[in-house]
Amino acid sequence: MYACLTQEEMANLLNISKTKYLRKENGRAKFHRDEVIKIARILKRNENLFLTYWMADNIYEYMRQDKALVKDALDLLEEHLDDYENCVIMPNKSNSYSSNNERIIHRVYK
Repeated sequence: MYACLTQEEMANLLNISKTKYLRKENGRAKFHRDEVIKIARILKRNENLFLTYWMADNIYEYMRQDKALVKDALDLLEEHLDDYENCVIMPNKSNSYSSNNERIIHRVYK
């Protein structure tokens, strides 16, 4: 509505079917990152803002499934945010990520 486009026109701009667009618009399917960027550009809005809401929505969906795991993951990410691109997070002799003591950080040098 904001861009004065029909759902069919928006679907065409995103290169998806109208049916698929309707499912995404109604929340029965998720938009992909590249689609969110295209929508922001079509609406002439801030891409980072749209991506922030998109990511928050995705994190929320994971949190509904396992709140403790998402909290641990966010804490770990915040702790290593500055050097995260150069790290791979792996469990320490365990398949569980339930405790910070069981995680080790492996630096990957490019």
